[in-house]
Amino acid sequence: MRYATANKEKTGHFDFNIGAKKWAFLTSVTYSDFDNLRMGSHGPDDYLRTQYVETINGVDTVVQNQNPKIQRPTAYSQINTMQKVRYMPNNNWNFDLGLFYTTTTDYPRYDRLIRDTNGAPESAVWDYGPQQWVSGNLQIQNTPDTNTLFDESAFTLSFQHFKEGRSDRDFGDSFLYKTQEKVAAYTTAWDFEKKIKKAKLNYGVEYIFNKVGSRGLKTDIATGDLTNRCF
Repeated sequence: MRYATANKEKTGHFDFNIGAKKWAFLTSVTYSDFDNLRMGSHGPDDYLRTQYVETINGVDTVVQNQNPKIQRPTAYSQINTMQKVRYMPNNNWNFDLGLFYTTTTDYPRYDRLIRDTNGAPESAVWDYGPQQWVSGNLQIQNTPDTNTLFDESAFTLSFQHFKEGRSDRDFGDSFLYKTQEKVAAYTTAWDFEKKIKKAKLNYGVEYIFNKVGSRGLKTDIATGDLTNRCF
Protein backbone atom coordinates (compact mmCIF):
# COMPACT_ATOMS: atom_id res chain seq x y z
CA MET A 1 0.00 0.00 0.00
CA ARG A 2 1.19 3.55 -0.71
CA TYR A 3 -0.10 7.03 0.14
CA ALA A 4 1.23 10.41 -1.04
CA THR A 5 0.15 13.81 0.26
CA ALA A 6 0.77 15.99 -2.83
CA ASN A 7 -2.18 14.51 -4.72
CA LYS A 8 -3.63 12.21 -2.04
CA GLU A 9 -2.43 9.21 -4.01
CA LYS A 10 -3.79 5.89 -2.82
CA THR A 11 -2.13 2.87 -4.46
CA GLY A 12 -2.61 -0.78 -3.67
CA HIS A 13 -0.68 -3.68 -5.21
CA PHE A 14 -1.27 -7.42 -5.00
CA ASP A 15 0.59 -10.26 -6.64
CA PHE A 16 0.36 -14.02 -6.25
CA ASN A 17 2.88 -16.56 -7.50
CA ILE A 18 2.66 -20.33 -7.38
CA GLY A 19 4.86 -22.94 -9.00
CA ALA A 20 4.65 -26.69 -9.40
CA LYS A 21 6.79 -29.26 -11.19
CA LYS A 22 5.40 -28.45 -14.65
CA TRP A 23 3.19 -25.38 -14.10
CA ALA A 24 3.80 -21.84 -12.82
CA PHE A 25 1.36 -18.93 -12.38
CA LEU A 26 1.86 -15.25 -11.60
CA THR A 27 -1.02 -12.80 -11.04
CA SER A 28 -0.46 -9.09 -10.44
CA VAL A 29 -2.97 -6.25 -9.85
CA THR A 30 -2.23 -2.59 -9.09
CA TYR A 31 -4.85 0.13 -8.51
CA SER A 32 -4.05 3.83 -8.10
CA ASP A 33 -6.34 6.75 -7.31
CA PHE A 34 -5.01 10.31 -7.64
CA ASP A 35 -6.85 13.36 -6.33
CA ASN A 36 -6.28 16.90 -7.58
CA LEU A 37 -2.61 17.89 -7.40
CA ARG A 38 -1.53 20.43 -4.79
CA MET A 39 1.22 22.85 -5.78
CA GLY A 40 4.06 23.96 -3.51
CA SER A 41 4.03 27.05 -1.29
CA HIS A 42 7.01 28.93 -2.77
CA GLY A 43 6.02 29.35 -6.41
CA PRO A 44 4.81 32.55 -8.11
CA ASP A 45 1.21 33.63 -7.60
CA ASP A 46 0.63 33.32 -11.36
CA TYR A 47 0.45 29.56 -10.89
CA LEU A 48 -2.32 29.71 -8.30
CA ARG A 49 -5.65 28.23 -9.38
CA THR A 50 -8.10 30.86 -8.14
CA GLN A 51 -11.15 29.57 -10.04
CA TYR A 52 -12.32 26.64 -12.11
CA VAL A 53 -15.35 25.57 -14.17
CA GLU A 54 -18.24 23.38 -13.05
CA THR A 55 -21.39 22.55 -15.00
CA ILE A 56 -24.28 23.13 -12.62
CA ASN A 57 -27.80 22.22 -13.82
CA GLY A 58 -26.52 22.21 -17.39
CA VAL A 59 -24.93 25.66 -17.12
CA ASP A 60 -21.17 26.26 -17.16
CA THR A 61 -20.30 28.20 -14.03
CA VAL A 62 -17.05 29.74 -12.82
CA VAL A 63 -16.48 28.60 -9.23
CA GLN A 64 -14.01 30.19 -6.84
CA ASN A 65 -11.37 27.74 -5.65
CA GLN A 66 -11.36 27.61 -1.86
CA ASN A 67 -7.69 26.55 -1.90
CA PRO A 68 -5.86 28.16 -4.87
CA LYS A 69 -2.95 25.71 -4.41
CA ILE A 70 -5.20 22.84 -5.50
CA GLN A 71 -4.90 22.42 -9.28
CA ARG A 72 -8.47 21.58 -10.29
CA PRO A 73 -9.11 19.37 -12.14
CA THR A 74 -6.19 16.94 -12.29
CA ALA A 75 -7.68 13.86 -10.59
CA TYR A 76 -7.83 10.42 -12.22
CA SER A 77 -7.39 6.72 -11.42
CA GLN A 78 -5.95 3.69 -13.17
CA ILE A 79 -5.64 -0.08 -12.87
CA ASN A 80 -2.92 -2.42 -14.16
CA THR A 81 -3.25 -6.21 -14.29
CA MET A 82 -0.98 -9.02 -15.45
CA GLN A 83 -1.36 -12.78 -15.73
CA LYS A 84 1.49 -15.13 -16.65
CA VAL A 85 1.32 -18.91 -17.11
CA ARG A 86 4.20 -21.29 -17.82
CA TYR A 87 3.94 -24.96 -18.71
CA MET A 88 7.02 -27.15 -19.13
CA PRO A 89 6.01 -30.78 -19.72
CA ASN A 90 9.64 -31.90 -20.20
CA ASN A 91 13.11 -30.56 -20.94
CA ASN A 92 12.33 -30.21 -24.66
CA TRP A 93 9.20 -28.05 -24.53
CA ASN A 94 8.36 -24.74 -22.84
CA PHE A 95 5.04 -22.85 -23.13
CA ASP A 96 4.79 -19.23 -21.93
CA LEU A 97 1.58 -17.19 -21.90
CA GLY A 98 1.39 -13.53 -20.86
CA LEU A 99 -1.76 -11.37 -20.63
CA PHE A 100 -1.78 -7.66 -19.73
CA TYR A 101 -4.55 -5.12 -19.24
CA THR A 102 -4.39 -1.50 -18.13
CA THR A 103 -6.97 1.28 -18.18
CA THR A 104 -7.48 4.79 -16.83
CA THR A 105 -10.44 7.01 -16.19
CA ASP A 106 -10.77 10.27 -18.08
CA TYR A 107 -7.91 12.56 -17.06
CA PRO A 108 -7.99 16.33 -17.59
CA ARG A 109 -5.52 18.27 -19.72
CA TYR A 110 -4.73 20.93 -17.17
CA ASP A 111 -2.83 23.33 -19.45
CA ARG A 112 -5.91 23.70 -21.68
CA LEU A 113 -8.31 24.17 -18.77
CA ILE A 114 -6.40 27.12 -17.28
CA ARG A 115 -6.50 29.19 -20.49
CA ASP A 116 -8.78 32.22 -20.50
CA THR A 117 -9.73 35.04 -22.82
CA ASN A 118 -10.56 38.45 -21.30
CA GLY A 119 -10.92 36.81 -17.90
CA ALA A 120 -13.33 34.08 -19.10
CA PRO A 121 -12.29 30.39 -19.38
CA GLU A 122 -11.82 29.09 -22.91
CA SER A 123 -12.79 25.47 -22.14
CA ALA A 124 -15.33 23.81 -19.91
CA VAL A 125 -14.11 20.28 -20.75
CA TRP A 126 -10.75 19.07 -22.09
CA ASP A 127 -10.02 15.46 -21.18
CA TYR A 128 -7.97 12.55 -22.41
CA GLY A 129 -9.10 8.99 -21.96
CA PRO A 130 -10.14 6.59 -21.00
CA GLN A 131 -6.91 5.00 -22.15
CA GLN A 132 -6.99 1.22 -22.49
CA TRP A 133 -4.24 -1.24 -23.42
CA VAL A 134 -4.67 -4.99 -23.83
CA SER A 135 -1.79 -7.24 -24.79
CA GLY A 136 -1.17 -10.96 -24.99
CA ASN A 137 1.61 -13.22 -26.16
CA LEU A 138 2.12 -16.97 -26.41
CA GLN A 139 5.56 -18.44 -27.03
CA ILE A 140 6.31 -22.12 -27.60
CA GLN A 141 9.97 -23.13 -27.41
CA ASN A 142 11.31 -26.49 -28.54
CA THR A 143 14.83 -27.85 -28.09
CA PRO A 144 14.83 -31.36 -29.60
CA ASP A 145 17.42 -33.93 -28.63
CA THR A 146 18.28 -34.55 -32.27
CA ASN A 147 17.33 -32.52 -35.31
CA THR A 148 19.28 -31.79 -38.48
CA LEU A 149 17.38 -28.57 -39.28
CA PHE A 150 17.55 -26.69 -35.95
CA ASP A 151 18.77 -26.91 -32.38
CA GLU A 152 16.09 -24.62 -30.99
CA SER A 153 12.84 -23.17 -32.32
CA ALA A 154 10.44 -20.56 -30.97
CA PHE A 155 6.90 -19.98 -32.20
CA THR A 156 5.30 -16.70 -31.10
CA LEU A 157 1.75 -15.34 -31.30
CA SER A 158 1.13 -11.83 -29.95
CA PHE A 159 -1.38 -9.02 -30.12
CA GLN A 160 -1.86 -5.49 -28.79
CA HIS A 161 -5.02 -3.40 -28.66
CA PHE A 162 -4.69 0.27 -27.72
CA LYS A 163 -7.53 2.77 -27.37
CA GLU A 164 -7.44 6.44 -26.39
CA GLY A 165 -9.91 9.29 -26.72
CA ARG A 166 -10.20 13.04 -26.30
CA SER A 167 -13.16 15.16 -25.21
CA ASP A 168 -13.40 18.94 -25.43
CA ARG A 169 -16.11 21.56 -25.11
CA ASP A 170 -15.77 25.32 -25.11
CA PHE A 171 -17.08 27.28 -22.15
CA GLY A 172 -20.78 27.94 -22.65
CA ASP A 173 -20.97 25.74 -25.75
CA SER A 174 -23.67 23.07 -25.91
CA PHE A 175 -21.62 20.71 -28.11
CA LEU A 176 -19.16 18.19 -26.73
CA TYR A 177 -16.63 16.88 -29.27
CA LYS A 178 -15.13 13.44 -28.82
CA THR A 179 -12.52 11.58 -30.82
CA GLN A 180 -11.45 7.99 -30.30
CA GLU A 181 -8.40 6.28 -31.77
CA LYS A 182 -7.89 2.52 -31.87
CA VAL A 183 -4.75 0.64 -32.85
CA ALA A 184 -4.52 -3.15 -33.15
CA ALA A 185 -1.30 -5.02 -33.88
CA TYR A 186 -0.95 -8.76 -34.50
CA THR A 187 2.30 -10.69 -34.91
CA THR A 188 3.12 -14.29 -35.75
CA ALA A 189 6.72 -15.48 -35.87
CA TRP A 190 8.59 -18.76 -36.11
CA ASP A 191 12.32 -18.56 -35.41
CA PHE A 192 15.00 -21.23 -35.63
CA GLU A 193 18.60 -21.53 -34.46
CA LYS A 194 21.22 -23.96 -35.68
CA LYS A 195 24.87 -24.27 -34.67
CA ILE A 196 27.18 -25.22 -37.52
CA LYS A 197 30.69 -25.87 -36.23
CA LYS A 198 31.85 -22.47 -34.88
CA ALA A 199 29.03 -20.51 -36.53
CA LYS A 200 25.41 -19.97 -35.60
CA LEU A 201 22.60 -19.77 -38.15
CA ASN A 202 19.36 -17.93 -37.36
CA TYR A 203 16.39 -18.03 -39.72
CA GLY A 204 12.61 -17.84 -39.59
CA VAL A 205 9.41 -16.20 -40.84
CA GLU A 206 7.28 -13.39 -39.45
CA TYR A 207 3.88 -11.88 -40.26
CA ILE A 208 2.69 -8.51 -38.91
CA PHE A 209 -0.76 -6.97 -39.32
CA ASN A 210 -1.70 -3.50 -38.03
CA LYS A 211 -5.16 -1.93 -38.01
CA VAL A 212 -5.78 1.73 -37.18
CA GLY A 213 -9.16 3.41 -36.74
CA SER A 214 -10.40 6.85 -35.72
CA ARG A 215 -13.90 8.02 -34.90
CA GLY A 216 -15.34 11.37 -33.94
CA LEU A 217 -18.65 12.32 -32.33
CA LYS A 218 -20.43 15.58 -31.67
CA THR A 219 -22.87 15.45 -28.77
CA ASP A 220 -25.49 18.04 -27.86
CA ILE A 221 -25.29 17.96 -24.06
CA ALA A 222 -28.78 19.47 -23.78
CA THR A 223 -30.58 16.89 -25.93
CA GLY A 224 -28.09 14.01 -26.03
CA ASP A 225 -28.21 13.91 -29.86
CA LEU A 226 -25.09 12.33 -31.44
CA THR A 227 -23.54 13.15 -34.79
CA ASN A 228 -20.67 11.23 -36.38
CA ARG A 229 -17.85 13.60 -37.30
CA CYS A 230 -15.42 11.30 -39.10
CA PHE A 231 -14.04 7.79 -39.36
